[in-house]
Amino acid sequence: MSIVHYTTLSKYALDNVIDEFISRDGNVLDGSLEQKRSRVLDVLKKGQAVISFNEQSKSTHIHTKEEWLALERKQKSEY
Repeated sequence: MSIVHYTTLSKYALDNVIDEFISRDGNVLDGSLEQKRSRVLDVLKKGQAVISFNEQSKSTHIHTKEEWLALERKQKSEY
């Protein structure tokens, strides 16, 4: 997996990644879709979350910074 910086995505692609995250993550509650998008984008801008891309599954995911660091540690320990 690798990190994709949110600024490298088009607005359309970024909105789709965020929308997919919102639809399956129960932590983004209350508000309109635009308000939810804005909250997730703020977290990405602050560096509190990252977008990952999995080469094998060709999928993206948004992780908190802590989740991402834990995944990196796990991957390193598996090698």
